Amino acid sequence: MLLLVTSSGDPELALFRSRPTAGVVIPAHLSQAGWSYEVGKPGLARLVTSRGTVGADEISGVLMRTRRVWPSELPHIDANDRDYVASEMTAFLAALISELPCMVLNRPAANSLWGPPFTAEYWWRAAARAGFPVCCNYDKLCPDLASMLLLGMNPVRSDDGLPNNAKDVSVLLAGCAEVGLLEARFCVRHQALQQVSLRPALNEDLVARVEQYCAHPRGPL
Repeated sequence: MLLLVTSSGDPELALFRSRPTAGVVIPAHLSQAGWSYEVGKPGLARLVTSRGTVGADEISGVLMRTRRVWPSELPHIDANDRDYVASEMTAFLAALISELPCMVLNRPAANSLWGPPFTAEYWWRAAARAGFPVCCNYDKLCPDLASMLLLGMNPVRSDDGLPNNAKDVSVLLAGCAEVGLLEARFCVRHQALQQVSLRPALNEDLVARVEQYCAHPRGPL
């Protein structure tokens, strides 16, 4: 089973819920009975998902699509306790997911469940240090964008108009962040990096590729 850990507002939530080979964890699940986790024994963990309670050995991979548990997603918790409970849930997920004996895209980092919380400026500096051009304008100033999506350092989606070095830049940034899923967006006019996302838009084909990659990380995509 591919496990999606996300927020209740994720636009791809319905896509995952409709797949019989995938399960979902949202903040509401963390208040349900059935969780079990002991530090140092991740293989014995049990998680509560949209498919019911599952064991760690049933999970082939995890896709992280939320930075943290937000207090606003816990309306069933007393308002005075929501900040504290959200922080504790975030810490619990970070510890559990980091220890699971399966592929995790993208692995939790300090202060962020979906990988390092790098700013746009960080991505630009990382690219510029390696000699790649960057475009520091916003979408409204650069209406023509082309993107490349990496899965396990291999492109699985790319648009027309990308610069020749788009793959090199994307691989460099994924390596800097130590993540397996990354979308780099480029300004077509300037042929330069503009944005990076660790939560790219998904569709049925891409989810199937993620499932395949988690099950066979060294196989063809």
